[in-house]
Formats: sequence, structure tokens, C-alpha cells
Amino acid sequence: ENVMVVVATSKVVAGPTRLLFPRPSLSESAAAAVAAKGMTIPAYTLLGLGDVLVPGLFIALALRADLARNAAWGDFADGLDPIRDPTSGFVKERPLFCAALGGYAAGLGMAFVANAYFKAAQPALLYLSPCVILAVLGCATAKGELGSLLRWRDESRRMRTRE
Repeated sequence: ENVMVVVATSKVVAGPTRLLFPRPSLSESAAAAVAAKGMTIPAYTLLGLGDVLVPGLFIALALRADLARNAAWGDFADGLDPIRDPTSGFVKERPLFCAALGGYAAGLGMAFVANAYFKAAQPALLYLSPCVILAVLGCATAKGELGSLLRWRDESRRMRTRE
């Protein structure tokens, strides 16, 4: 058996450690071919907690970098706070965050396609992490801000502890 699937479906941990997505049903001919090989295909696709948590932390970091960039450039000086004001330009003010979300969607799509193609469990992080990271790096490069992104440090915690 696949160790990854055994751990993800284990009943040892009682918390919410997985997300299940219904798998589209196979055509009759495909189902017969699978049955002829003695294989069974589960009725769901599994996404583990790590597949959400690890990229989610990176996506949250991209949002913090966007907000720090906006604050440094004085984009909030006009009184518009993009966190509380839904009329402000969401994509314009949060390009790294939006790129990271797009990368996650692309990686998730790639993982589902690979799962369907290989008809076997795939480690989603193999697709999710590179897509999210490359999307953020690509966005920063396109905006000419790659150097400042790589040098950026989150100073908000340090500033709060000094006060």
C-alpha cells in the first residue's frame, strides 16, 4: 500500500487532517478496464492537511509582503485601507498574494490531473509548492521587485515588542 495514503487516512489522529473531494465517475468502458486489472478506484480524492497548511503559510507571507510594500510606499496615505475597504483595487494592491493564490489553483489543478492520469495517489505538495513559489517569484520579477522581495523582512513583530 501507499504509505502516504495510509498516514493520511489513519484514524489515529481525530482532528481535521484531510479534505475529501468527490471523484468524477468513470465511463462504463473505463470502469470495466479498471475492474479487469483487479484494481479499484476510490470514490474520492484526498488532500491532506499539509497540502493546505504549507502553501497557506507561504500565501499568508506573500500577503504580508504586499501590505508591507504598500505601507512603505505610502499607498495608505490617502486614508484607504485595502484590508477594510473593499472598493480599493484588490489585485493592484496585493499582486504577490493574488499570484500565490493563482499558483495554488494551478498546482491543485496539476495534482488532480496527475492523480487522474496515473490513477494513483500523488503528493500534492510536489505540485503545489513549486507553483506557489514560482508564481510569487514570477510576479515580483515582472514588477521589477524581486530584489526587494528577497531582502524583505517582516518588521511588524519587532516593532510591536519595542512599544
